[in-house]
Amino acid sequence: MSLRHCAHASIVMLGLAFSTGLAAQPAPDPNIVVTGEREPPTQRQVTEQARNISIIGDPLDNPLPRFEDWICPGVLGLREDAAAYLIARIRYNAEQFGLRLAEDDGSCEPNLIVAFVDDAQNQLVELARNNGYMLAGLSVTERGELLDAPGAARVWSNTLTRTRDGMPTQSSRDAAGAPERRGATSGGTDQAGNPITSPYSSGLPPVAATQAAQSRIFFPVREDIVSVMVLFDRAQVRGKSLLQLADYATMRGFATTRETSGAVPAETILSLFDGEGPKPERLTKFDLGYLGSLYDGIPNLPAQSKLAGVSRHMERQQAAAAGE
Repeated sequence: MSLRHCAHASIVMLGLAFSTGLAAQPAPDPNIVVTGEREPPTQRQVTEQARNISIIGDPLDNPLPRFEDWICPGVLGLREDAAAYLIARIRYNAEQFGLRLAEDDGSCEPNLIVAFVDDAQNQLVELARNNGYMLAGLSVTERGELLDAPGAARVWSNTLTRTRDGMPTQSSRDAAGAPERRGATSGGTDQAGNPITSPYSSGLPPVAATQAAQSRIFFPVREDIVSVMVLFDRAQVRGKSLLQLADYATMRGFATTRETSGAVPAETILSLFDGEGPKPERLTKFDLGYLGSLYDGIPNLPAQSKLAGVSRHMERQQAAAAGE
């Protein structure tokens, strides 16, 4: 997916020498380009953009998936110092939204993996052909989108349906077969990053096994992200900074999102690989607003309420920045 970089307004001041005599005015430089801030997006545009980047069914009938387990970031295919930077940045981002982090002592089992590989698309096709179970947590549509997607980044998330109180339910979205979740069934991870086993893995539609609150405002179940793989193609990420890649992985890993395509009303790191031109250096106001809304409050609200809250969280950021 991708993002737009908003150019700062630049004003070129031409000094004119005034004297008692006639001063010659320099000819205008045809190479000077004056740019301006683009119009801020409306609330409706922000909500629509949030809906478009979200991998979700009907936003009125489904909660947005998010991490509730302890997060353990891991990086493959980079030098140790570069990998350490990516992990540190992802952990920093997680702290900003109050996500729970496993101890950073190298003992946890990574459940948010960022990998740098050669020829990512062919490797993914081979993986699906020879080890299809590794993509078992994806729907048919998501699987096709992943395997057919061109570009520098491919992401797949494994989610688990749980009751509002966090008890596993029987679900076709069970992510027990994911490669980084082998040996566990469906129970997520503890603070040390160790799998929590659960007896629920029959692959049946979601059925809450406990008393469920009935409400039109929230659901009796939630959708938890239990593992994520962000796959970067080495050849196609050249020229991008580690900060950009870490924040891109954050926006794809902390939520089930897709890249943007074409012009968008609000800048987003999800446009990092979309077309040419300047790109955001880090998470944008829109990105922070999206994640802020997603992780604000309870996880079992309809997706529509979370999407509608993105603009409100962007306004909070602006007000906070103005007060500093």
